[in-house]
Amino acid sequence: MRFFLFSLSLSLSLSSVSALGADTMQGRTIEAESLNHLRSSNFNVSKTEAGFDYVGHIDDSSILCYDNIDMSGVRSIEFVYARGPGAYETGRVAVLVSPPNGLGKRTNLGEFETADTGDWETFQSQRVGLTKPPSGRHSLCFFGITGGGIFNLDKFTLSSQPGENLGITKTFTDALPGVLGGAGYRFELEVVGEAANEIWSMAFLPDGGIVAAQKNGYLALFRDGKQSALIEGLPDVWNRGQGGLMAVQPHPEYPKNGWLYLTYSHGNSEGKAMTVVARGKIAGQRWQNHEIIYQAPDEFYSESNSHFGSRLVFKDGYIFFSVGERVDQDKAQDLGSPLGKIHRLHDDGRVPNDNPFVKTEGALASIWSYGHRNPQGITLSPDGKHVWAVEHGPRGGDELNLILKGRNYGWPLVSFGTNYDGTLISESPWREGIEPPVQQWTPSLGVSQAVFYTGGQFPLWRNQLLVASLGQQQLRMVKLDNNNQLVSDTLILQNLGRIRDVVSGPDGYPYIVISHPYGKIYRLKPAK
Repeated sequence: MRFFLFSLSLSLSLSSVSALGADTMQGRTIEAESLNHLRSSNFNVSKTEAGFDYVGHIDDSSILCYDNIDMSGVRSIEFVYARGPGAYETGRVAVLVSPPNGLGKRTNLGEFETADTGDWETFQSQRVGLTKPPSGRHSLCFFGITGGGIFNLDKFTLSSQPGENLGITKTFTDALPGVLGGAGYRFELEVVGEAANEIWSMAFLPDGGIVAAQKNGYLALFRDGKQSALIEGLPDVWNRGQGGLMAVQPHPEYPKNGWLYLTYSHGNSEGKAMTVVARGKIAGQRWQNHEIIYQAPDEFYSESNSHFGSRLVFKDGYIFFSVGERVDQDKAQDLGSPLGKIHRLHDDGRVPNDNPFVKTEGALASIWSYGHRNPQGITLSPDGKHVWAVEHGPRGGDELNLILKGRNYGWPLVSFGTNYDGTLISESPWREGIEPPVQQWTPSLGVSQAVFYTGGQFPLWRNQLLVASLGQQQLRMVKLDNNNQLVSDTLILQNLGRIRDVVSGPDGYPYIVISHPYGKIYRLKPAK
C-alpha cells in the first residue's frame, strides 16, 4: 500500500513538473514589437530594408513593457539589438519586473550598457544576467536609464543560462515616505491615482473626477482613488523623446460645452514632428468631435524629439499655449516662426485682432511673447489678470516669467545658464529691451509646471506659486509681493521622483504628479 501511494505521489509530482515545464517561458523568444502599447512609452516601430520589424528611438526614460511573462527559472535575457554611429552618451538599460497589471512596485533585476554594432540595422546579441529573478508571471519592462539612441531592439530570449549585469544604480521605489515637513507645515502624501505609464498632466472635472494625460497618448479618468476609464479614439501622438500627449485642460464652461483641450506632438509623413493644440469631447469612453485649434505648416516641423513645450491656460475667453524652440534656438527670436513662443488664440482657434504682432509684416499673428527656450509650464494668477510661465534653461538658468504682451524673454541672446559644454551664452544675463525673469534657478531644477495654490488646507501657501521640477525632483513655494516681485523661494519636498505636474485642487488640497517612471497622482494633506 505504501508503495502504491509512493508511486501515485511520484506520478503526480512528475505530471506537475511536466505541466510546469510546458507552461514556463524558458527559451521563449519574444519579438520586440509585441509590447504593450498602453504601458510602453518613447519608442516607435520601424521596418528594416529586409522587411522585419523592430522597436527603435529608445532613449533615456523610454520604457518597453511585455505582459504576462513567466519568469520562473529565467536567469538571463539575450537581447538582439543594433546601435549605430551618432548615438551620444553611454546607453544604459534596466530590466524591471512588476505585478502583471503593470501597477505597484517595480523591481530592478540588473542593468547593462549597449555597444556600437556598426549600424542602426546591424543586429547582434548580448546576454544580460538577472539578479534574484522572481518566479511566476510578471510585467517585464526595459527602461532607458541614460543615453540618446540607446538601441534598436529586434527581439529577446528568456534563458535559464547564467549571465552577468552591471549591477543596480537605480531603484524604482514608490513607497509613501511618511510625514514630511517643508514651508511651514508637516504633511503627508496620499495616492489618489495610479497609471501604468507616465502621466504628463492632470486636471479636475466639475464632477470631482480627475482626467490625466498619459505621455504615450491616452487619457485616463480617475475617481475615488481608482482608474475608472481609459479613453479610446484619441489622435496618434509622436511618442518619442520629450514628445507625446502633454497638456489636458477642460474649458472654463466645460459643464455647458464639454470641451477638453489637449496639446500634443504630432508627426507628419516625413518623420518630423511639431506641437499641436486640439479639443474634443468624451462620450462614454471614446474621444469624439476632435478639432484642431492650432497646427503649424509642415515647414516648421522638425526631426528633433525635444523642446515641444507645452501647456495651455484660459484667460478672458482666450487660450495661451507654449511651444518650445525645438532645439533650433535662433527661431525663438524669429517672429516668422512659431518656435520658442507663447501664443494667444480665441478658444475656437481664431486669431484675436489685438494680438501684438497682427500688423507686423512677416510675423505670425498668433504670437503673444517670444524669446522662450522650452516653456513646459503655464498658469494664471489667482485674480485672473496675469499669465505666468516656467521654462527650462540650458545648463542652469531655468526661469519663472510674468508673460506680458509682445515682450522678448531673451533666448538665446541672454541667459543665466551656460551651454552644455560650459561656454557662455552671454556675458550678462540682462540686456535692454529684454524682459528679465522674476526668478531663475542655477543649477537647473528642470522646471515642469507652476500653479498658484488657492486652497485653504495650507493657509501660509495661499495665493503663492507652487513650482514643480523634474531633474531636482523638487516642489517649491515661490512667494511674490503685490508688485509681482520675488520675496522668497522655499523647498517643500524633494527626491520622491520626477514631479511632472502640480495642481491646486477644488477641495483645497495641492496635488502633484510623480513619475516612478509610471505615473502616480498624490494629494498633499496636513499631518495629523
